[in-house]
Amino acid sequence: MNRLVSTTQSLLRLGAPLLGISLAFGVEPTKPDEPPHFAGQAPGEAQALMHRVAGTVAAVDAKQMSLTVKTEEGDQTVHLTDKTRITGSDKPAKFQDITVGKKVEIIVKHVNAEGDVVTEVNFRFP
Repeated sequence: MNRLVSTTQSLLRLGAPLLGISLAFGVEPTKPDEPPHFAGQAPGEAQALMHRVAGTVAAVDAKQMSLTVKTEEGDQTVHLTDKTRITGSDKPAKFQDITVGKKVEIIVKHVNAEGDVVTEVNFRFP
């Protein structure tokens, strides 16, 4: 019996810091009937991660609505959609305004099981 009480107390001492860690990283405690989720995210909503691609436009494919960007890590090709917000020097622009040689910053949203979606493209006029 003493051993059971000692083991239970040890587990409680270990569990409290873990709860603190999960709260510190934005993981909200859930009810038993709902899946775990992050702060600001509805239960069951797919987790979205954003990343930035910055470099120089190496190729433009109007038919595929894609850009190949030369970055420090190598060439990356991204596909735009009709919902992609395009700006030139922070002012509204069109896909046709993007040309080879322009500096670009692209925000890509990755949603698990859905793939990458380019949400924003900003290029600089020379």
